[in-house]
Amino acid sequence: MENIHHPAKLTRKQMAAALQERGYKISAATLAVKAVHGDGPPYCKFGKHVLYDLNDGISWAEARLSAKGNSSTQIKACSPAQNPNQNNQHLRPPPGNNRC
Repeated sequence: MENIHHPAKLTRKQMAAALQERGYKISAATLAVKAVHGDGPPYCKFGKHVLYDLNDGISWAEARLSAKGNSSTQIKACSPAQNPNQNNQHLRPPPGNNRC
């Protein structure tokens, strides 16, 4: 039998803890709400248990980061949370504003 490496699966509580260890302030309860709304990290279910892949969680958290900037005004203008319903429009810097 071939030995295939599968990434470990994390419970919602473990995923929240793993993200917090990496500086992303999020709780298991927030992940649960995001799962209901469809804007959280991807997950699968094993029976009634929700399981996450750590790499998916980290990728999701990194995608939610704003671009770097030197002022709160500049960072706010590039923030993905500003208008999440614009199909990745938040990933583009505002016109005429050098890339953040």
